[in-house]
Amino acid sequence: MPNRICTRPLRWARITNDQCVTTVIRSSQRDEGSEIKYTEQPVDPVKEGNMEQNGTSEFFCRHIKHDEVEEAYNIVDKEGWNLTLEKFRLLCKKQPRNFYVAVTPDGEVAGTVSYTQTFADEYILGNLVVKETMRKKGLGRKIVQDTLEMFRHKVIHLTAVPGADQFYLNLGFQMSEPQQGHEIRHILVDVKLVDGRVQAMGNAADDISIAPFDKANLEEFIRFDSHMRGYDNTVYASVVAGCTKVLVARRKSNKKFVGYVSAFMKREEIVLDGLFADSDDIATLLFREILNQFPETTKVKLQMFPSNQFLVQFGQVVMSEVYNRYSLGGNPTPVPEAKTYNVSDCDYAL
Repeated sequence: MPNRICTRPLRWARITNDQCVTTVIRSSQRDEGSEIKYTEQPVDPVKEGNMEQNGTSEFFCRHIKHDEVEEAYNIVDKEGWNLTLEKFRLLCKKQPRNFYVAVTPDGEVAGTVSYTQTFADEYILGNLVVKETMRKKGLGRKIVQDTLEMFRHKVIHLTAVPGADQFYLNLGFQMSEPQQGHEIRHILVDVKLVDGRVQAMGNAADDISIAPFDKANLEEFIRFDSHMRGYDNTVYASVVAGCTKVLVARRKSNKKFVGYVSAFMKREEIVLDGLFADSDDIATLLFREILNQFPETTKVKLQMFPSNQFLVQFGQVVMSEVYNRYSLGGNPTPVPEAKTYNVSDCDYAL
């Protein structure tokens, strides 16, 4: 579902070392690339530090422009998240008003952030990154504070990378209830364990077919994905279907759609970008088949709810991290967990 942008008059601010200059811009004047930074308290140069690096002392926050997509992606990609340039480009193309950048007067992208709608009046804040050379200046805080002005009276939530928890607490976010954070597990898969589980299914496995996603079935794929998440996920699902390896599970007896897995290779590792299934058996079959699609490695990155770590049993965990979920404006609507064996990368934050 597209992001809904408020239509009230917007206040724009130019951030400098020692002041905040404000102006009023009517929503009718805005278009792609229009400045949308809002009034703040005057910047304290002592607390904020010297912002005069790279020949600039000002930053503007606005919607991303087409020719800035790759530059913004390169900033985000250094964090090692489940994102490819193709996927980022498609998301920006389909929902350009979901993505914001902080830029210098000479056009250099200094930071990024995105907001993606889930349920009514609820948004995921993600992809918040400040360029390494421009950190420790308070820019990340300003990006969040100023873009949040677009989403007053909305519920904003996110999963915070380790070490960023206090950053969000300082901005007024609170740990969500129910938590529904993510646990990241990098594992070395033991294929024999997966095959053993498949063999133990017996005849039950014979009724499940696993096949590559067919674009002719996109609407059915989107319906299943949205049902599993509990909200309309049309845009994101169509992007995943268009730029990752997707396998679909069906029952042979009635052709019913009962699961799918999405994955791609990044940094010599299979990155699961969503695995939803009606049962453990179907999840196992999908997992086994996606391994076949990437025979060059058994390194897999999983991103799961703490309540469903079924896939961990198939390998040795070599690294793990916990991403806590925080929210502002209330708790987000809980999403189904039982059939979510691996979440997709739609809500990272830093």
